[in-house]
Amino acid sequence: MVTAWLINSMEPTLGKSFMFLPTARDVWEAVRETYSDLENHSQFYEINTRMWQTQQGDRDVTAYYNDMMILWQELDMFEVEVWESPIDSARYKKKVEQSRVFVFLAGLNTDLDEVRGRVLGQKPLPSIREVFSEVRREEARRHVMLKRVEEPKIDLDSSALVARGNEQQGDRREGK
Repeated sequence: MVTAWLINSMEPTLGKSFMFLPTARDVWEAVRETYSDLENHSQFYEINTRMWQTQQGDRDVTAYYNDMMILWQELDMFEVEVWESPIDSARYKKKVEQSRVFVFLAGLNTDLDEVRGRVLGQKPLPSIREVFSEVRREEARRHVMLKRVEEPKIDLDSSALVARGNEQQGDRREGK
């Protein structure tokens, strides 16, 4: 049943060549050996380059963060580490998390320099999710505050003319 599911989930032209393998494990291993890019250093380099060059630009922080998360998940597929102890794994994960915070902050627009400085001043450095949350809140706050500033103001000269115009019409009605 698992073998059928694996083969049916492939493109028909690809699945045919694995149809007669005896076990699902054999199918899995054959597909992995044939199509896996996990040892493709060019692809690993290309994903890293995209990550380092990604900037927020004209997108909102959420779109930028989601793009970075996709790149990080692609990079995680290349990571095959063997740990001698759980402490090694925890240290490595913390180091990767810290690196991702730095890359994320470096790609933010300059109008978010203040929140970037606040985050970098925190000890210990927050997780990437906490950093994203703080930056997103700052972006929302700025959007609300700047929206109020940009709202059209009433032109006092026009309203004064309207008021004067009404007074003059009132004077004409009274015969003045």
